[in-house]
Amino acid sequence: MLIPARKLEIIHEHARRTFPEECCGLLAGRVEYGNDGHCENTIYEVAPCQNVLSWNRQEGFEISTYEYRDIESEARNLGYQIIGAYHSHTNAEAVPSNQDLEHAIPNHSVLIVSVRQKTILQTRAWIRGERASFSEERVFIPRLSIRY
Repeated sequence: MLIPARKLEIIHEHARRTFPEECCGLLAGRVEYGNDGHCENTIYEVAPCQNVLSWNRQEGFEISTYEYRDIESEARNLGYQIIGAYHSHTNAEAVPSNQDLEHAIPNHSVLIVSVRQKTILQTRAWIRGERASFSEERVFIPRLSIRY
């Protein structure tokens, strides 16, 4: 996964702001292929969402269908698609839970932020394959280099 530093900071701020509840949002971008045929999810936009889970938002999240559709439509208008989601794990590691596995969309990225006492501990990305399992996805964060 390739995600600009500023977009990742938006996610981290969302996680700090919603603590102790889990934050959630969508990742919009493109699936791009290198000359070697390697697939890379490239994130161009992040869309923080409201966690509408009706029970225990400290251990789970839900994005409303309406919000998902609105963001999906906006992403399409920009020439992007929804290629994943992000959420935080409060006081827990940035590894997928059984609930994450159950609800993840195959071939979509899942970015998980571990947050404890409003401090970001770790950020990791995972991708769910066609089978019901996750494999870790490397996260690349390009930084702007400004030359004078």
